[in-house]
Formats: sequence, structure tokens, C-alpha cells
Amino acid sequence: MSFIDKDHILAFGAGRLHDGHLNISGYKHAMVQAIACCIAQNQSAALNNVPHLTETSIITKILQNSGCTVDYSGDTLRLDPTKMDNSSIDPLLSQEIHGSLYLVPAYVARFGEAVFHGAGGCPIGENGGRPVQHVLDVMEKFGIKSSITNGAVKCERTQTIRAVDVDAQNYSDDPSTLSGPAVSGATKTALICAAMADETRIRNPYLKSDVFVHLDVLQQMGYRVDIDLGMITIRKPLSPNRSPGIDYTLNSCVSEIVTYAIAAAIHDIDLVMKIKKGERVAQALAPELTILSRMGLPVEITEDAVSVGRANTILGQAIIVDNSVTSIQSDHHPFLVLLMAIRGCRGSVADTVWRKRVHYAEVLSAMGASIRIEGNTVHVDGAPNWVVTRNVVSGGDVRSSAVIALLGTLLNSKVYIEGAHHLSRGYVDFVGKLISLGANIDTYANARLLAS
Repeated sequence: MSFIDKDHILAFGAGRLHDGHLNISGYKHAMVQAIACCIAQNQSAALNNVPHLTETSIITKILQNSGCTVDYSGDTLRLDPTKMDNSSIDPLLSQEIHGSLYLVPAYVARFGEAVFHGAGGCPIGENGGRPVQHVLDVMEKFGIKSSITNGAVKCERTQTIRAVDVDAQNYSDDPSTLSGPAVSGATKTALICAAMADETRIRNPYLKSDVFVHLDVLQQMGYRVDIDLGMITIRKPLSPNRSPGIDYTLNSCVSEIVTYAIAAAIHDIDLVMKIKKGERVAQALAPELTILSRMGLPVEITEDAVSVGRANTILGQAIIVDNSVTSIQSDHHPFLVLLMAIRGCRGSVADTVWRKRVHYAEVLSAMGASIRIEGNTVHVDGAPNWVVTRNVVSGGDVRSSAVIALLGTLLNSKVYIEGAHHLSRGYVDFVGKLISLGANIDTYANARLLAS
């Protein structure tokens, strides 16, 4: 499957979407957690419903460069880490994706050490960066020391600690809530490091579907997992798993589901999305479903499908995003803002996880949405007055690119998006799926060809 190149520009024009069906791919964040778990446990695996994304391509190359046997056929990724022989994470590839960060604790568990040159990903943090220190801090609780030399982070396990207690609340920006970008990373790092302790306790954990996937995989490996009173307890099996490998199917991508549900809502169409593991999807999207129901958009999830109906009226909402189990995900709030802006609602979203995630709102405002930005809060103040004032709009990151693209399918003038390669990091065949619903999309190799 081909990906969108970095120098490509996509042109989205008005093309009324029609009722239809889509197949939703596997969840990228769950894939990264499952892979990291298998590397840390030195356990071969067949992972099914793996999405064809640039992230998948890069992470498999990183593993192969470290000696891991990898076979990616169809949507099944088979990996065998037992012959891995290189604890250095490829410096060029690792900086292309954010998921490479979670290979660091996995490599330390596998080799006793790791060398890391930094991760990439969407520039949605402070000064366009993404935090790393919380990962190193959690690793230290498992007896891992880190040092920086010539820009590279070297991590080494210097002692064995049998029982480890990690409180994700300590990584929150606010002691009274689970806020900030480090809570989820601290939780995931502790899960990966559980391979190095007899018992791991994670208090106030981040509990979204990628975390539950990791726990599922650990249970397949024989670990005892308990979730009770805001704490995850993981106990290593008395004897190692002697099975030839695990076989696990990832749930469908919850962010894809939200994206196309909003596409259906802004075009007022009926849409059915084919999914896998509907029960897990419904659990993961419970907060989003609550918000969408209050807004007036009918969404139903069964074990194998998500159905989106038509909404006569959309009601604005005041939404606060944090890391709690009752909050929507930060990745999803731009789409709710888009829906309110297009339907002329009054509402707001305050993101306490990624406080700088406002690029999409700046672009929407410049294009005529009635939007105000106050710190980490985006206000929608009513009906828009769409005017495409810029020839080419920068997507900036995965969700910004998708939001601008969805708006482009609705406007009467062309919307040109540069940085659209981000879409291939978060969506499988985003352009093809929209075209199948009637979207009008052209691709230009670069800005020079666009000008001609």
C-alpha cells in the first residue's frame, strides 16, 4: 500500500459525500504496545489487524535492524525477537515516529541496555516537542540508569527490583486531575517494564484501549493482571510461557471511527463502518459516545460494525479533555470542534493533555470558522463565514490534516493541504476511503506543479 509523500499536496474540493460503508483498520497505538510487550518479554507473536501505516513500516525496519525476524503479510505481523542481537535503536528511523520511544524500555528488558537517539511524531507538545523524561524516570524505578552522551541516551539495567510501585498521578500537570502528556506514557512504560519485576503496581493509571491491549497480551503470556480501585497489579507467572507464541487481534482504530463519524455528521449521511472487537471499541469510545449523544448524533456500536445516523440538530457542548477513563481522547477533540464550527454551535473544548494542540483551530479560524483560542481552550461562537484566504494550508500533524481535509470536502472552493503525509501516519488509505464516499480529491507532486 502506498503512502502520501512528504512533498505531495492534496487538493480537497466540494464533492457531496453519500451514504456508504467503510472498513476500519487496526489501532496504531495498540500495535505499538503489543510489539513493545513482545520484545520486552522475548516472546514471538502473530499480531492480526495490524494497520498499514508509515509507523508500522518504520517500526518493523527498526526491529529488523536489531535482528528481529519480521514477516508482515496481509494485515498479520509475525515477529520473533529471540535472535535479536543489537540493543541500539536505529537513530534515523527512530526519529521518524513517536512509537520508537516505547522500544527503549522494551530493549532494556530484552538486552539489559539500550541506546536511543530520540523519537519523532506529531509536533503537539511544548515548542513542538514531545516529553521523554517521564519514561526515563519510570524506568529508573525498575533499576535502570540513563545517561546522555553526544546526544544519545544510553539506558542500562543496573539492579533487579522485585516489586515496583508507579503512581501515574505523579506525572500529571495538576495534582488534582490526570492531566498533561506524561500520564499515558508513564503508564505504558511501567507496563513494558513489568517484564523486569515479579510484581508491578500502577496507581491512577491511564486506562484507554492501547493499555488494555497490553494487559491482554500479558495475560496470554501467563501474567496475572488485576484492575481494582484505580490500580493495575501485574504479577509475573511462576513459570515462563512455553507456548510457541501468542496470537492476538488488535481492535479497530478508535480515532478512524471518530474521524469518519464526524465526516458523516457534517455531510448528513448514513455511514456503516466494519470493525473488529466491537466490545473493546465501545469501551474505549464510551466518553465520545456520551458526548456525541448529547450533541444529537446517533451512533451505534455492535461487535462488528459502527453505524452513524443523521442528526437534524447538533447541540454545542463544553468539553474538558484529560487522561481519566471518563474523558474523550485528546486526539478526538479537534473533530468535535469541527462539527460544532460547521453546524454553527456554541461550545468549547479545553485540552489539559496536549495544551498546545490548537494548530487545527488556528487554521479553521483563518478559513472563517467562528473560533476563539484562549490558552488551551478552543471556543466555538456560532455560525461560520467560510473564506479560503490561503492557497495552501499546512496540515501540521495527523489530526489537523484530517480536520482540514474534512472541511475541504464541504467547501465550494479548493483547499490545498501540504504536510498531508501526516495522514499516512494515522490513517490507512484516508484519501481512498473518502473518495469511495464521493469526495473530490486531487494529488499534486509538489507546490511547483500546483502553481503550473
